[in-house]
Amino acid sequence: MARGMKHVATTLTPALSPRERGQDGFTLIEMVMVMVILGILGVTLSTLLSTGVGAFMAGNKVADTLSKLRLSSERIARELRTVRRDPAATTDFDFLSRTPTSVQFRRFENNGVTVTTVTLDTSGTNLRLAYNTPPGTFTLSDQLGSLALTYWQQDGTAATSDANVAFVVIELSLTDSNGNSYPQRTRVALRNRQ
Repeated sequence: MARGMKHVATTLTPALSPRERGQDGFTLIEMVMVMVILGILGVTLSTLLSTGVGAFMAGNKVADTLSKLRLSSERIARELRTVRRDPAATTDFDFLSRTPTSVQFRRFENNGVTVTTVTLDTSGTNLRLAYNTPPGTFTLSDQLGSLALTYWQQDGTAATSDANVAFVVIELSLTDSNGNSYPQRTRVALRNRQ
């Protein structure tokens, strides 16, 4: 080296990245990856939410149908419990007509002063209960699948006349909007005539 020249050490500085140079931002690849991840998360969350909402709505429909089934069965049973039974009677029965899908009977109230005719029948998917005093027909359920009424004697054999009916078995089935059927069976003992 020449005299008077100083040796200056030069160091190579590495190339600075855009962030190190004070330029903040995202690369195109980073943006695309974030959008893909957000899209996957959005699809997954929307699928989970729609499945959950669908299950909730289906559960509500089932609960509504089961509630109608329970209320209809209890109402029919309560009405049939008012039918009086007298095996020794030859006339004056409470039953006016009885078939496997309908029944009509008299209900005595106020110690026999008031007589109400009660009719239980079906019309399409409607289960109806009608009274003559005060007159009116009421729909117990609009989801009727089937109704079967069977009439039994005290010894467990099928009743052959109105006089020997001791029990009525109600087999009621309601169907929801999805076609699912919900059955219930209720046995009603008739009260003794007093």
